[in-house]
Amino acid sequence: MSRSRIRILPWVWHPTNFVSSWLLRLLYKVEVRPSRRLPTAPVLIAAKHASGWDIPAMAWQVYARLGLRGNFQMGSFVGYPVLGRIVPLMRICGGFPVMRPKEILRLRERRGLTKDEATRIMSEVNDEAEATRREILEKRQALVFFPEGTRDNDRVRPIRGTHEIDTALSSAAEGSRVEVWPVMLRYGTRGFRPRLRIEFAEPFEVNGLSAESVAERIHAAFVATWDDVPPPAGR
Repeated sequence: MSRSRIRILPWVWHPTNFVSSWLLRLLYKVEVRPSRRLPTAPVLIAAKHASGWDIPAMAWQVYARLGLRGNFQMGSFVGYPVLGRIVPLMRICGGFPVMRPKEILRLRERRGLTKDEATRIMSEVNDEAEATRREILEKRQALVFFPEGTRDNDRVRPIRGTHEIDTALSSAAEGSRVEVWPVMLRYGTRGFRPRLRIEFAEPFEVNGLSAESVAERIHAAFVATWDDVPPPAGR
């Protein structure tokens, strides 16, 4: 029997989710606009990346809406003095690492590796990430990703992250019914308790679609929802 790559420990996840969700509600006036229909698992949740609070916000909302503990991709955090040390905690709360090409230099400097050695490590980490994504969908769970590839609370960016979409399409081709659920997060920047608006667009099936059309639909949902959300307070 192969080992599971999903490392979530419920007895750690639930207290962490409880505390972080209350912190969010203390810091922000949270407004949630749910979609008319909830997706069925497995589900790929494509969220607008606007803040470092996005992960706890989505963990809270995914569980509240679907009763599922969301799984998140995270950076490898090689060379990060704080985040690098709490990677084990993030793993048992639903995170799993991926490596981007920009991390090659940091990895080489941190460990004194050649470019080929660092590239091989990146390939190994990303192969493990792909296997983890597939397991999440095969076990009918929720995978949250941020397809813009970077944070921006001021505008909608082009869709850059497509590996997760490719995984969903591959799973669909093997007979699974996979849905994508676009979610907009937008944070106010001023006031004692600025607003956080979480807007769920309508979910859609990936079966029969191409990666390009899935990305286009996610981007269109972001743009439509962005236009529907008033600017943050103070703007």
